[in-house]
Amino acid sequence: MKIVKGVVVTAASALALAAAGAASAATLHAGNTTVDIYGYVKLDATYDVNQSLGSESYVNLGDVLANKDAKTAAGTNGHFNMTARQSRLGFKIQNDGVTAVIEGDFYGSSTNTYRLRHAYVEWNGILAGQTWTNFNSWNDWIDSLDFDGQAGHAGGFRQPQIRYTTAAGMGKFSISLEQPGTDINTASYAAAAGNAKNQLPDLTVKYEGSANGLDYAVAGLVRQLKYDNNNGSSDSTNGYGVMGSVRYSMANSGTSIMGGLTYGDGIGRYLYLTPLGDGAYVDSSGNLKTIKAWGGTLGLTQKVSATSDVNLGYGITKVDVPSSFSNTQDEKYQTVFLNYLWHPVSNLTYGVEWQHDMARNKGGTTGSANRLQFSTIYNF
Repeated sequence: MKIVKGVVVTAASALALAAAGAASAATLHAGNTTVDIYGYVKLDATYDVNQSLGSESYVNLGDVLANKDAKTAAGTNGHFNMTARQSRLGFKIQNDGVTAVIEGDFYGSSTNTYRLRHAYVEWNGILAGQTWTNFNSWNDWIDSLDFDGQAGHAGGFRQPQIRYTTAAGMGKFSISLEQPGTDINTASYAAAAGNAKNQLPDLTVKYEGSANGLDYAVAGLVRQLKYDNNNGSSDSTNGYGVMGSVRYSMANSGTSIMGGLTYGDGIGRYLYLTPLGDGAYVDSSGNLKTIKAWGGTLGLTQKVSATSDVNLGYGITKVDVPSSFSNTQDEKYQTVFLNYLWHPVSNLTYGVEWQHDMARNKGGTTGSANRLQFSTIYNF
């Protein structure tokens, strides 16, 4: 999801839709301070051919199986929804080598309140604030209309952090300390319930580079997972994750191919759209054990004309669900996207997209669903 134009990614796709940028609607000057105002307006109309996949502009993959055999409206065929809540507004302030960004959209609640996405300050390669996790790359994302896009990427979310980025060889190296998460499943051990504990920040490192039409990135993650009920019951363990992504743009053809792989033991929420967001679980003896998971993506973008392009993408996530978990726990997701995007005038996009989603749970039950989506996006 990156229909990139300029300074802030205003794309038609879910996540990437904000990584890097569109020409600002207005630039204000006050002395040595420059303020760029940017964002986009987006309307999404979705039609779920089979069971309901949610009423927003993103598919809830958990509903593929959850609503498959439901004897309720959510399990019937044909569901239409429209929303403009993905629309976004941001501000970029620059003065004396310092850059500050504040950006949000209207997914804050059902009342369409403004939701904070990015809020950070950057100076001399030092970033402090909330933005995309450093365990992340946009190389393997296709432009998608669905707000989430393909499953199987690394990262794909924003959180508070302190990061340092520096030039290194043909690219750049970055290292960050990030807000840890308490993604621990305690269902098998009641004494641990509600006692997950953040004691150390997550550590990530990444190297990005490019050469001869090839963009690439590799990254690593180390994290601590811990619980402590302050009553003699506690345990901790360490988790890790690794990722690699590439994008190759063929000269003079309008063709780009891309892909990525992510793997981890205790990786948890750092695997994008994972069926099980937990990085670890507490067994019946009170021991904390990590959970292995992996994901992958493939994509193709083809320029059809000067004003249109086609995108095809596939994503998969798979979790080694612990034997003690219920057979109804989802363990594998697959997503397929095919869309056509038309840009009749500068900064305006009309798009139509077909999405096919598949899910399987620990017990072997499988299900699939289809969504059609039409979107209008105006970047400013």
